[in-house]
Amino acid sequence: MVAQRSRLRFPRLEGLLPKRALWRIVRPAIALLAATVFISAIILGGVQWVDQRWENGRDIFLENRGGAPPAPVALHPRYPENFYNEGGWVTLVLVLGDFDPETGEISARVSALFDEAKYQELYPGEQPPNSITLTITGLYGWRVATVPLTAESPQRFEAPSEAVQLEAWGDPRAFPGDSYGSNNVYDIGTNMGWPNITILATQRLAAYDLEASVNDIYLNLLLERKQAEILWIYTILLSPVVLLLSLMWLSRRQRQDAGTAALEVVVGLLALLPLRQVLVPQDITQLTWLDVILGVEFVSFIAWLAYAILFFSGHKPGNS
Repeated sequence: MVAQRSRLRFPRLEGLLPKRALWRIVRPAIALLAATVFISAIILGGVQWVDQRWENGRDIFLENRGGAPPAPVALHPRYPENFYNEGGWVTLVLVLGDFDPETGEISARVSALFDEAKYQELYPGEQPPNSITLTITGLYGWRVATVPLTAESPQRFEAPSEAVQLEAWGDPRAFPGDSYGSNNVYDIGTNMGWPNITILATQRLAAYDLEASVNDIYLNLLLERKQAEILWIYTILLSPVVLLLSLMWLSRRQRQDAGTAALEVVVGLLALLPLRQVLVPQDITQLTWLDVILGVEFVSFIAWLAYAILFFSGHKPGNS
């Protein structure tokens, strides 16, 4: 009976030897692969950072085109900002409606109002034109719109308007630190003088800090993410790092086994995965700087999981 038991146990002992020998080969290979992936993520994240730093909309906004643009003025949704030109008898009312960071276009509508008394003072006895031709020249193209000319009136609350698209330059991949500058020169036609300009931003642009730099030559706009929003996003992005460091500290202090460490990492990954959908606006579909940070954090969790499996396997909690 004793011999029979020995014969039953002997094959089990033999079967363990190849597995242990195989584990000695696989273990360093997995460790090397995990380290390679982690280091590559760090290096490629740094490359992404260097590649995106120069795409700054504020540089475009303040660009010098033969003369320094006037000082920027903050725009607030629902509150018009007026820019006056001496002797201007036409007022352009520019309503900024929306912005698409993918195409780099600011959608707007423009109306043209004229002061009859000032027009008669400048051109006595002449009939004012029915419309003006607004030409807006940007960095790599120009837009032309024929805008009906309407007399100003206290009883008139609306005026005919025309849709215009203002080009803006920026890089949505730099989110959440992205900014978009629109640098334009404009005119309303020969012998029409220089108009007054009223700019009004709608609530659809409330997510941005808006600035305008306008005079008789320039029509420059800047859209930037709000600083409070940027700080909030980075605070949220730091929370998985704090979680990972806490898990690492807890595992090392309590000598947890691989199964417990793996469960903790899975919990961390489940908390990490939905952050992109929550933090990145739907109108940005490109790979962003936020995605790079989330990717590095994801790889860090995986690297810690690989470490826990490789070095905690067979370790019982509480053992020193």
